[in-house]
Amino acid sequence: MIPQVRALARKLTVVERTSGCIIDTSGVLDQSVGVDIIRDIVAEFNISVIVVLGHERLYNDMDRRYKDKPEVSVVKLPRSGGTVEVTEAYLQQLQDYVTKQYFYGEYKNGLSPVSRTMDFKNIKVYRIQEGIYVFLMDLIF
Repeated sequence: MIPQVRALARKLTVVERTSGCIIDTSGVLDQSVGVDIIRDIVAEFNISVIVVLGHERLYNDMDRRYKDKPEVSVVKLPRSGGTVEVTEAYLQQLQDYVTKQYFYGEYKNGLSPVSRTMDFKNIKVYRIQEGIYVFLMDLIF
């Protein structure tokens, strides 16, 4: 059992448990890890309906796994027209780009953060005394 799934399931209130919810899982499933995560989610959240969108192998696996459990229904829906299959390589490239954009800013903007490497012995740190800070704040405002 994945500890994060169990911890999240325990946080649900009575109203949340009885009203229902939609749980969206990853679009790219590693066969060993992804199916185990879905199994844990179904067990911890008492899932009654599993909807599989356009993934024949996952549908067959879930249908086979929950065939003998009448409280769990597995439904397969076709993909909408015009959808594109996303590969793991594309997702990794997109994640790398977004991470770089977050830490280093947008490349087309002129004011992007820049990192510099220096020896610590070349850095001088000055501390402004409290009285000077208050004096400067009075001048500004």
